[in-house]
Amino acid sequence: MNASTAFLLVAALLIALGAWLQFRTKKMHRWASTQGDITASSFEERKHQEGFFSGRYYKPHVSYQYTVDGKTYTGKKFSSQNFTIGLKEEAQEIMAKFPPGKKVMVYYDPDEPTQSVLSLPNHVAAHVFQIAGGALGLITLAVLIGK
Repeated sequence: MNASTAFLLVAALLIALGAWLQFRTKKMHRWASTQGDITASSFEERKHQEGFFSGRYYKPHVSYQYTVDGKTYTGKKFSSQNFTIGLKEEAQEIMAKFPPGKKVMVYYDPDEPTQSVLSLPNHVAAHVFQIAGGALGLITLAVLIGK
């Protein structure tokens, strides 16, 4: 496989990933919502020692309960993305917004109420992948045409 083919393949994969993220995000924005209660919140400090991303980072943990059609569920996902935070102070600020006992809006899949999040995703990540893939594909094609 030559470099041009590899670049076009990567471009296609980026565009496909962006399309999948867009589909998933739109689907989640159609989820139902209900009020829930935070039962626990904390963050975990982790260390990463490899390559460019060496350092400490913080992973938030949150638990909440919510009721759908008379049945109580427990959720543990803050958002659909698994994210970490680079600054301890920022992690503390975010977790301070979710103390145990706080009432929160919970978004859940009406077809599978065990699937829930506290924060719906935005479309930015999907657009970034689609734009990056499109740009890479256009640049690769421009180079091939210019040869």
